Amino acid sequence: MDDGRKYTGRAWFGTPELESGQEKCSPVVDEDAHDLARQLGFIQRERNDFGTSIMIVGSEINMDKFREAVEDYWWPRILSDRLSVELWEGNERELPPPEPRERSELKPYISCHDLVETDVSPKERQQKRSSLKAWNGKKRGTLALTALLPDDLSEEDSPENDTQFKNTVALIRSGPLMVVEYFDTGGRQQGNFTGVFLSHPDSEHALHLSEPPSHDAWNPNSRRLENSNPDDTNAQNRKLVESIIASIKSLTRKFQKDLNPNPPPQTVGGTRRLEQILAGVMSAKIPGHSTPPPLTDDPFQIRINEGRTNTTMASAVTAKIEIRLKDDAPFDNAPAIVSVRPTVVVDDDLRRTSSERLILSDVVVNGDRFDIDGDSDIPLSIYKHSSSTVEIESEEFDRDMYADLEVSVRIENSNGQGAQDNS
Repeated sequence: MDDGRKYTGRAWFGTPELESGQEKCSPVVDEDAHDLARQLGFIQRERNDFGTSIMIVGSEINMDKFREAVEDYWWPRILSDRLSVELWEGNERELPPPEPRERSELKPYISCHDLVETDVSPKERQQKRSSLKAWNGKKRGTLALTALLPDDLSEEDSPENDTQFKNTVALIRSGPLMVVEYFDTGGRQQGNFTGVFLSHPDSEHALHLSEPPSHDAWNPNSRRLENSNPDDTNAQNRKLVESIIASIKSLTRKFQKDLNPNPPPQTVGGTRRLEQILAGVMSAKIPGHSTPPPLTDDPFQIRINEGRTNTTMASAVTAKIEIRLKDDAPFDNAPAIVSVRPTVVVDDDLRRTSSERLILSDVVVNGDRFDIDGDSDIPLSIYKHSSSTVEIESEEFDRDMYADLEVSVRIENSNGQGAQDNS
């Protein structure tokens, strides 16, 4: 926009002008723009011709690699007939257009995309389609996963022949229909897969704000989402992006685990067994350790019984959290939100970012299983004369890592007054 007028392009080439002593570049417009485009070799568009023309002058780009890049990141829009691409090299030589369906490594992603966009039923065990439940009233999107099983793949399509795409989820915003990133969900590789996440329009704005200028990641800690006010729209958008990433990780790792369940723990002895025992002692809090209720002015108290389960190669954080209103609380019951965030601690107490925290894989509230769907906020009611309980187990992580657990509680009484405590 310049002088209150909107233009259809950027003023990378324009008319230099002076304004208040400062040099500025104004866009070339109307017939002057058409004349310049013709001199550069573009075919003039009529008023109702829409699209984008790009000319790279003096470049030695490999057009085969360029075609592959277009296929890698624009295949959803190409396959939806919302984008057609013509490639030219020189003035006359027209090159073959992008053909993403001919790329063997993209076929599993396209299959996942078909699961999201159509009524095709997932193949039992080999495929899964999950619509993420709404967060704070906003729909988040749909995740589809496809197993790469050796018996189902030809030698040409074998995942061992390609490592760039295997075991990632293609993150796609529903607006531009471009693959933002082939997202590595981390964790131990328990089964080869590909996946596609297509966002819902409700989440479009938050995800757009989370992307850097290169549009190649969803980062809940992006500069455009920075805000310390928990009630601010940007803070809510950041939490929405966090919840999407957490749910994708949780659902993907569960899918992998179901593909290739953990083998039974091996029996080891001698010095190896002693080494494992010492590793368990050094890298976790004592199993069954109970944290006494903290002394606070809040109208409730918390008791946390924290532990850790171990297999041969992995561990998981477990905890039983008991919450009750104090005897002198001004009300007999109240709704509460319990936030449980297990984390791993890397070298020198350096924790992962919030988007990399451990996902809750299992939650039980007052004896009933709760569908956490990757989120960490658990609603429940608390009372004065009896404890409400939340039991959790995290996803697995490398057993040699240290682990930590943060629990926060927020309640709201009938007068709308809130209280919060962190442990």
